[in-house]
Amino acid sequence: YQSGAAETERRVDPYGLVFHWGRWYLAAWCHLRQAMRVFRLDRINALEVLPETFTRPPQFDSLTFVTQSLAMAPWGWEVEVLIETTLERVAWQLQPGWAILERVPEGVLLRGRYDPLDWIAAQLLLLNCPFTVRKPAELVDTLRALGERAFAQAERQPGTLERGSR
Repeated sequence: YQSGAAETERRVDPYGLVFHWGRWYLAAWCHLRQAMRVFRLDRINALEVLPETFTRPPQFDSLTFVTQSLAMAPWGWEVEVLIETTLERVAWQLQPGWAILERVPEGVLLRGRYDPLDWIAAQLLLLNCPFTVRKPAELVDTLRALGERAFAQAERQPGTLERGSR
């Protein structure tokens, strides 16, 4: 398996295939890591079917596992936001894999990793409902800057271009 610059040999119990964001992913138990993992199929260099058998857990959901794993991939800013609305409303706007959404007494807890923060800031504003950023503080700064840019655009006079905008 090719991951970045490293190539490793893995023995896995394949639980399911998922097509997401234009790529195929394999949800599998990895014997090397002794944990569930997500593997991109285009990074598998060779494949050998082994005689051993295994039993997939009966309640395992490949789509949920893959999309939640991708939402929390170890890159970018770790984001946690409390959104005061229903889970259905947030899930309708954010596709699976963009965030992990959890119903909580106050509304919906959104968790995910993003870099840059501009994209998730814009998505939060598009929800058009109250929310509280729990982390990171940099997301608050990004939201503030986005608001300032929107205000400047709203106040801009027609026909005036800033230097370098053409």
